[in-house]
Amino acid sequence: MNNTKLVNGLFVGILILMFLPILQQTTNLIELAPLGGHQEAPADVSLSSKSWLSGDYQVQKEKYIGNSFGFRSTFIRLHNQLDYALYSYANAKGSVIGQQGYLFQMDYIKNRNGFWYEGEVKAEARLQAAQRVQKELAARGKHFLIMLAPSKIDYYAELLPVEHQVDIDTVKNDYKLYTKGFEKYGINHINANEWFLGMKDTTSYPLYPKTGIHYSSYGAALVVDSMLKNIETALGKDITDFGWNSVEWSEELRDEDADIEHALNLLFNIPNRAMPYPNLVINSEGKYKPKVLTIGDSYFWRFVRWGGLENIYNNSQFWYYNKESYPGQVDLKTVDFGTTIEQQDVVCIYFTTPALGNFTWGFIEQLDQWLIDSKGQVSVRIEAIIQQKILEAKENPEWMAHIQKQATAKGISIDDALRAEIEFILEDPVFLEKEKAIYDKMQEARRNTEWMEHIQKQADEKGISLEKALRQEVEYVLQQEAEKN
Repeated sequence: MNNTKLVNGLFVGILILMFLPILQQTTNLIELAPLGGHQEAPADVSLSSKSWLSGDYQVQKEKYIGNSFGFRSTFIRLHNQLDYALYSYANAKGSVIGQQGYLFQMDYIKNRNGFWYEGEVKAEARLQAAQRVQKELAARGKHFLIMLAPSKIDYYAELLPVEHQVDIDTVKNDYKLYTKGFEKYGINHINANEWFLGMKDTTSYPLYPKTGIHYSSYGAALVVDSMLKNIETALGKDITDFGWNSVEWSEELRDEDADIEHALNLLFNIPNRAMPYPNLVINSEGKYKPKVLTIGDSYFWRFVRWGGLENIYNNSQFWYYNKESYPGQVDLKTVDFGTTIEQQDVVCIYFTTPALGNFTWGFIEQLDQWLIDSKGQVSVRIEAIIQQKILEAKENPEWMAHIQKQATAKGISIDDALRAEIEFILEDPVFLEKEKAIYDKMQEARRNTEWMEHIQKQADEKGISLEKALRQEVEYVLQQEAEKN
């Protein structure tokens, strides 16, 4: 009798468990928090004879049900929690669990460790363009500023997983390359990364959270304050006051202080320390509100959410990754570039270290070509091609012997003779177009993480530089495309 009751009870229990997801899906009986991270849910599909016969209905319906069944988010959180607790594994693309439970992003680690190091040729062309842009903007009464936001990977390098810790003094990376370049070319910049490292042992407030990738609200306020003081000095005007009258501590994390943790989608929160949140004071009464165009990454969002574009600046724009303009999420293809630049007091680039490899996302090149009369000037793309060909020549002893003879015969330096030779070669329009195609395809490859990982593997196997492997890969791809056409 007792056995019968037990079996019946188990049967009923199993039935309830089977039908609970259906009940939850149809009635939303329990309000569940949405999953964190980027979730692109497939839409439901309507049945029609055409979609049924083609099989599209079945495929789309399966995707929809698989993504929307009851308690799906709970099952995902349970699975992720077990992986996190038992194996210290993060079920979120690109997320890494470091020592003491600190969370990091793999892209930042790879950039710091020189995995995407682009080399001096390309960087030199971009830095020279930035220098030209700064000079021309200054001539038009406008201030140019690069704000290099801090990086958690550098700040907590000792807490990275052991397998990702390197002797940073021996590593070539974009951060070292560009910060030296900013100094070399006299480009206005604030290196908040270096500044934060210098404060690490003395600051009373945490500048980075344990489970987020962005700086703390207090850290962000420090950087913004420094930026605004730089702009005020450059413009020589009394601009909007920005500061804080107190700092509130909270164990409930706000803003982006747990953004990586939210993407992990765990059942339980990761234990965190309290974080500081400054109570901001913004006063624009009787102050000059500058018109500032900011091109940047996610590190600038705090300023936007603080109302900075309207309350500190004069209804200004934020060009997110140089693709969309905020406020309004406007496609930049619809924005009048020249008119926008003419209206500004300041043009500011605001990004963190991993973005250096995609330096301004093409904005500097675009602005350089807009600002400078093309007559007698070399475009950024052509300059990059010239620098690449110079590098190739220096690796070719026979070519350099020829250049040496030319330099001696003309009574000029080897560098001048080499550049003259390259510029003469590029006067051939067919050759120039080929080199432009190679340059553009190399740019495309650099923006593709998976492609660059494949090329890095090829470089390692062949024992050649990443730049040489990249060019070989691009030439092969272009040849294949030409044969198809």
